[in-house]
Amino acid sequence: MRVHATSVNGGELSGRAGRLKLVTGRRFPKGTGVDIAGELAEVGSSVRHLRVGDRVWGAMPHLTFGAAAEYVAVRPRQLSFAPRASIWSGPRRCPRSAPRPSRRCATRPA
Repeated sequence: MRVHATSVNGGELSGRAGRLKLVTGRRFPKGTGVDIAGELAEVGSSVRHLRVGDRVWGAMPHLTFGAAAEYVAVRPRQLSFAPRASIWSGPRRCPRSAPRPSRRCATRPA
């Protein structure tokens, strides 16, 4: 998928600083970003409910970081359709600590 937005939270910053080696492992460097929003650039032949160009959001697989990239490969079960009212341009703040059903992305003031 082509990434339009991602987030970085305090846990990731601690992991990148080496303070969570029991969780993140001891190999560095680590990628950044777990939450992702964007559009599908390619879809596997066995995937029936998603199409190229669909706007989706979701998360990287468990304990996988690296959403802060131009493109990421994720399994369909990691994604949901993004709300139609999503605003895609400009920087965002998406707090991962918010409960998933009520999570909102807010535009950062210019």
